[in-house]
Amino acid sequence: YAIVDFTELIKHNPNHQAKARLYRGKCYVNIEDYQQAFDDFCVAIHLNPNDWESFYHRGCLLRK
Repeated sequence: YAIVDFTELIKHNPNHQAKARLYRGKCYVNIEDYQQAFDDFCVAIHLNPNDWESFYHRGCLLRK
């Protein structure tokens, strides 16, 4: 349900898209959908290059 909620937030509130992508990416990691998680972390970094947490989680995925 969290993935659906974050997807709706991304569609309807572009101001919080970077954080929503970060949190949705974390949800994807929890269900082991690593490609979707990686894509969300990359978009979050693109939207907010100063967000260390997105870089951290993307780096963790790259190590797998």
